[in-house]
Amino acid sequence: MVAFQKYFLAVFLWLAALAASAQQTNQDFAAGLASYHQADWDGAITNFTKAIENSYRSYESYGNRAYAKAKKGDSAGAMADCNAALQLKPDFSGAYYWRSRVELELTNYDAALRDFKIGIKLGPKDRPADLAESLSFRCWGLAFKKYRAGDLDGAITNLNEALYIAPTYSFPYGLRGWLKVLQNHCDSAIADEYFAIKYLPKDPSNYEARAWARYERGDVSGAMEDCKKALEIYAQIYAKKADKEWLDQVSLNMEGLQSFINGDFEKASQQWTRRLKEDPHMPSLDKAYLQKWIEKAQAKLQEKKP
Repeated sequence: MVAFQKYFLAVFLWLAALAASAQQTNQDFAAGLASYHQADWDGAITNFTKAIENSYRSYESYGNRAYAKAKKGDSAGAMADCNAALQLKPDFSGAYYWRSRVELELTNYDAALRDFKIGIKLGPKDRPADLAESLSFRCWGLAFKKYRAGDLDGAITNLNEALYIAPTYSFPYGLRGWLKVLQNHCDSAIADEYFAIKYLPKDPSNYEARAWARYERGDVSGAMEDCKKALEIYAQIYAKKADKEWLDQVSLNMEGLQSFINGDFEKASQQWTRRLKEDPHMPSLDKAYLQKWIEKAQAKLQEKKP
C-alpha cells in the first residue's frame, strides 16, 4: 500500500511539473505575440526562443520569430526559422505566408509571390489580408507599367495574378476593367468595374471606365449616370481653388461623353481634343482610344451637314 502511495505521488508530481512547464511555455508564446504586436522585435525573439526551447507550438514560434528577425535585419536567421517551421510541418500554410512576408520585407518579390501562392493552396482561409494586399499591389504596379508600354495582354496577366492573391482589392479590378474597355470587351469591363466600385466606391476612374463600357453596350442612361458620378467625385477630390485647373482637365473625358450623348458632337470633339493637348503624358493606348472617339464625333458632325 505504501509503495502504491509513493508511486501515485511521483506520477502526480510529474504531471504537475508538466502542467507548470506547459503554462510557462504558453506564457512565453503569449509574451512573444504581445512583443510582436508592439513591434518589440528583441522581446519577440527572446520569448519565441523560450517557447521553441520548451517545444511549445514550435513551428508557429519559428514562423513568428522569423519575421521579428527580418525586422531586425537578420535575413539569414529569418529564412532559417521559416525553413525550420516547414521542416516541422511541411503542410503548414502559415509557414509559407511567414516566409512570403520575410521575402517581401527583404524585397525578394518573386519569391514572396511564389510562397504566398503555395500558402493559398494549403490554407486559403488563413491568408493574411495585409500581406495579400501588399503583394497584389506589387502585381498591379507591374501591370500598370506594361499597360503604359502598350502590353495589354501582359498587363491583364499580372492583374489576374493580383486578384488571385487578393480577391477584394479594388485597384486590379479597376485597371483590368479599363483595359477590357480598350479591348472592346465591354461586358467583362462592366463586371470588373462593378467590383472595383464595390470595394472602393470613392474612386472616380472606376465610374469613368464603366461609363465608356456602358455606352459602348448601348446603356445610355447608365453611361450618363456614371459620367455624373465620376464628375461629382472629381469635384470633391479637387475642391480647393488651387486644384481648379487640374479639375477642369480630368473632367474633360466625362464632359465630352455627356456632350456626345446629348448630340453636341462639336463640343465633344473640342473637349476630347483639349484633353489630349493638356495631358502629354497620357498612355498611348488611352490617346488612341480618345482619338477614336474624336473621329466618331467628327463623323457625326459630317452626317448632320445638309
